[in-house]
Amino acid sequence: METLELEQHALGLRTPAELDLSPDARRLAFTELVLDLELDGLRRTVRVLDVATGDPVATFGEPAGDGARWSPSGDQLALCARDERGGVRVLGSDGSDERLLENVEALQLAWRPDGGALAVVAVEPERRGPRDPVVVRDAPHRFDGRGLPQRRHRLYLVELDGAVTPLTDDFASDAGHPAFSVDGRLAFVAGIHMHMPAHVHLIEDGRPPRRVTPIDSESEQVGWTPDGAALLVVGKRGTSSCVQSSLFHVDPESGEMVELAAELDRPVADEAYPWIGGTPAVTADGDVLFVIVDEARGPLMRVPLAGGAAERVIAGETLMVRSLSLRGDCLATILGDWRSPAEIFVSDARGEQRRQLTHHNAEVLADVVVKPEDRRFRAPDGLEVQGFLLRGASGPDPAPLLLYIHGGPHGYNTPVPMDLEFLSYAFVRRGWNVLLMNPRASGGWGAAHYGGVSEGWGVKDGEDFLCAVDALIAEGVADPGRLAVTGYSYGGYMTNWLVGHTDRFKAAVSGAGVSEMVQMYGTSGASALMVSELGGLPSERWELYDRCSPLRYAGSITTPTLFLHPQSDQQVPPGQAETMFTLLRQRGVETELVLYPDAAHEFILSGSVAQRFDYWRRLVAWITDRVPN
Repeated sequence: METLELEQHALGLRTPAELDLSPDARRLAFTELVLDLELDGLRRTVRVLDVATGDPVATFGEPAGDGARWSPSGDQLALCARDERGGVRVLGSDGSDERLLENVEALQLAWRPDGGALAVVAVEPERRGPRDPVVVRDAPHRFDGRGLPQRRHRLYLVELDGAVTPLTDDFASDAGHPAFSVDGRLAFVAGIHMHMPAHVHLIEDGRPPRRVTPIDSESEQVGWTPDGAALLVVGKRGTSSCVQSSLFHVDPESGEMVELAAELDRPVADEAYPWIGGTPAVTADGDVLFVIVDEARGPLMRVPLAGGAAERVIAGETLMVRSLSLRGDCLATILGDWRSPAEIFVSDARGEQRRQLTHHNAEVLADVVVKPEDRRFRAPDGLEVQGFLLRGASGPDPAPLLLYIHGGPHGYNTPVPMDLEFLSYAFVRRGWNVLLMNPRASGGWGAAHYGGVSEGWGVKDGEDFLCAVDALIAEGVADPGRLAVTGYSYGGYMTNWLVGHTDRFKAAVSGAGVSEMVQMYGTSGASALMVSELGGLPSERWELYDRCSPLRYAGSITTPTLFLHPQSDQQVPPGQAETMFTLLRQRGVETELVLYPDAAHEFILSGSVAQRFDYWRRLVAWITDRVPN
């Protein structure tokens, strides 16, 4: 297969993440992520910059690490080690380098206010022998990338003298996002398992953890107000996946949740995929800074802690805030726009006097990216849906069009060239136009839109894609004889769905796509998602599960279709692709199945670089070999 020119650009990107300003706001620690062919994965390097000048102060790259956090005094920096010894490294300004909690994979950490200990989230040790039977007592019982049975994410209190106290060993769920109050109380979120409810728990005065947030709610991130009087929680009332996340002020005693900025009707970003957002932070004058998803952009917002109207602090036509850290009046942010997926900026707490500290990715992508056009389309039922059009051809003649579909279903395609959307530029450089579509249920258009495919995957949003394609054909932008479609996860599901309902696409590539809903419910880590999205168990909604399954319509497929699937995927098991491939092959439809060994669902974002590039090459070759340019 042809090596894509785009691969060299991807290898040249340096993506910052996990910002943490020192207490005096003079230094900024962050993790730099770089694709590394020799490592065959992401190289993670902790770097420290001088905030005033942007000059490098220190680099902790070998052994690699991430998740760096400054001690309360600012004279130590702790990070999660990523070498064979594992654990937590504590680096001192005097050149000391201590290792705590060795031989354990540390994931997150937080300093106790007195600087004498760390709360550390780590993967529990393997306790099962290779031939021991697997005993399952929980459902869902799978979690992508974690094996079966799951090794839980446990919370430990680690003293700087090396003493370790387990805090959640009796929890039947994961723990994460530890946060200390100013007076030493430890809050964390427990139950972090995709599509399962999670709640804020609190440890105080040496007592066992107690749940704070109501049982009929869901929490994603937790922090404290500066005085320790209240918790700030990103979460939701209710536990449905069809409800968007909000920002709450939570009483740590009663658990009462008061929603801040409810009038925005936009989901609050929690720094999960596609990695925008950050833990909300409180300014010196009592306002809360947080990030929302607004029509596929990610503006930074500000709302009074006591309640009131929210206002935009940092926003732009193609801008996304991907991380933030606040110390006093100094605000550090990672911003992405159509020119660059991520650069570091500093400003005051109002987003003013902004200065750029890093300058790298825009130069790498200067001859690759094009500014996306924001397009709106009218679905047959009257709903307005949106997409970003990337033009590779601007002449008078219609060009081939690639329809790219995001995952979720509550994800969204952004105007920022990152992750899977970055692959679009391989087609743009070949003279294709690419439509990054955001149909109903995409995040960022309000609560009603967010629940737009409830009890109707495919049935309700299938027409959204076709109406957009029809509009571009009518404009002369797209050639009706040269159309292709692809997507990953839910995008793979919709690819399977569309080729079963129309023959207008001349080539299709389905990445990790769902094909049969009942099988998906029983064998996937997303079974709770299925129940939430389809309104009940398969035994209660059998006809609906069947009606929403692309496999039901596969007898109508004539489009040459390539199935690309991670073989160790526990979010969308590979049997979903194998079933569709087998049916199409036995019907004589041109098809191919490619499985990626030892790859989990998100391998194309954080797994093997060789496999990621292989995925890119096969997708481009399959489509361009079958659709003339």
